[in-house]
Amino acid sequence: MLTVGENSYVTVSEAEELLIGNKFRESFMVLSTEEKEALLITAAMRVDLLPFRGRKYDPRQAMEFPRSKMKAVPFRVKMAQVSEAVCVLDNEAENRRSMAEQGVTSVTLGKVSESYGDASGSWDKTGLKSRAAYYFLRPYTFGGTPIV
Repeated sequence: MLTVGENSYVTVSEAEELLIGNKFRESFMVLSTEEKEALLITAAMRVDLLPFRGRKYDPRQAMEFPRSKMKAVPFRVKMAQVSEAVCVLDNEAENRRSMAEQGVTSVTLGKVSESYGDASGSWDKTGLKSRAAYYFLRPYTFGGTPIV
């Protein structure tokens, strides 16, 4: 069961609002509440595995955000969780990512050819599936810009 502050940064309804204008909103909206919750919980878990600067606002809090000197979870963190959650709904990208991780560099089907770049970019090493989530979180991770 999804609980904000315990295993998620957003509720299902917040996620639906944050997805307005996102190409995967329709794919998310047709899922059951339980499926949406599972995606959001998994995404929050992946987000929290990253090495963040500073320390938790309260050492007893279950999740990594808010961080010290923050009073609330930043919008960017919420967007990262939602971006990570819907990334798995992009089956085409997931198939390409899987092939690249297996070392496939190109595929040819008849007259159509597709090449894959090196899958060892900095965001690939984070455990995140969403490049957007990585860029949303970058200011809070080591190597990002300082938190003021």
